Amino acid sequence: MVSFVRGLTYPLRGLSFALRHRALLRFFPGPILLGLALVVGEILALRFAIHRFLAQSSGWVIALAWLGGLLGAVLVFLALQGVLAAPFCDALSARVEALSGAAPPSAGLSGTALSIGHAALRALAYLGLLVILFLVGLFVPGMWLASLLVSSLYAALDYLDYPTTRRRWSFAQKLDLVGRHKGAAIGFGLAASVLTAVPLLGLAVAPMAAVGGTLLFLDLQAPKR
Repeated sequence: MVSFVRGLTYPLRGLSFALRHRALLRFFPGPILLGLALVVGEILALRFAIHRFLAQSSGWVIALAWLGGLLGAVLVFLALQGVLAAPFCDALSARVEALSGAAPPSAGLSGTALSIGHAALRALAYLGLLVILFLVGLFVPGMWLASLLVSSLYAALDYLDYPTTRRRWSFAQKLDLVGRHKGAAIGFGLAASVLTAVPLLGLAVAPMAAVGGTLLFLDLQAPKR
């Protein structure tokens, strides 16, 4: 329980660390602008779909379509935000390691390509699993808890990916890290997922969580170092 509560603090620790080392803030605008473009694109696409396919529907149907569409947009945003912001967040994460007193390893171009591949696979698996959980939830109550757990694990893997990829860890090793530190990882991922849904603040979660995830990784690996 202690590790879970501690994990919850790491996205905000990431923001606090960046504010103490203001040179890191120059990496924030890129992810924020890309996130804003993604949100605008999602809303415009949702608006087009509703006007195109539900133009003759009643008001309550349109209202439900907007509500469901916006919920889906948040989940898609969580899935794709890290992928779009990866170049900025990887550079940010490496700088955090350097400021923490250890020279960050370099994954090279092959490592970066592997990281992007892992990110794309995670995003597809995450969205597919959420669709399954949504369909099951039509018949089984309480599936939102399972969806929240899946989102938390996804976010934890996403933001711990930067320091682990620099060390050329395999996907199995990354899963093992989360498995060995489930409390801290789920707490961290839950906080990142919830903050992503907060208007405006959600746009800054990617760089915040990239810093927080790197700090969490360094703390988890501290006994080995």
